[in-house]
Amino acid sequence: MSNNPDLDGAMGSIWLHGRWRDLTRHMTTEEREAAAAAVERWHVSLGDDEPLGESSMVELRWWADPYVEIEAAYQALTACLDHGGSGVDAARLRMDTAMRTRPRMGES
Repeated sequence: MSNNPDLDGAMGSIWLHGRWRDLTRHMTTEEREAAAAAVERWHVSLGDDEPLGESSMVELRWWADPYVEIEAAYQALTACLDHGGSGVDAARLRMDTAMRTRPRMGES
């Protein structure tokens, strides 16, 4: 359990009423995981025996979705190409990596 239930409650409030993706977008992966874990602890502390639903779990850890990275890589590549190609090699590498690491048909 958390040593700081107030922080868990704050993260839970942001999860329920705030703009979760906007807030966590500016965090490192480690900070995102800590924030998501705080939301899970907060949910348990409410005494609700029901776990967060599957769609909530996906949204809670949106950064873990490989298709989010593919979309971000595509947008970065498109922006580079639209602005004269500066940084296009890095954007292509990001896109190639995202495509190689995505789940294949039939994989979970």
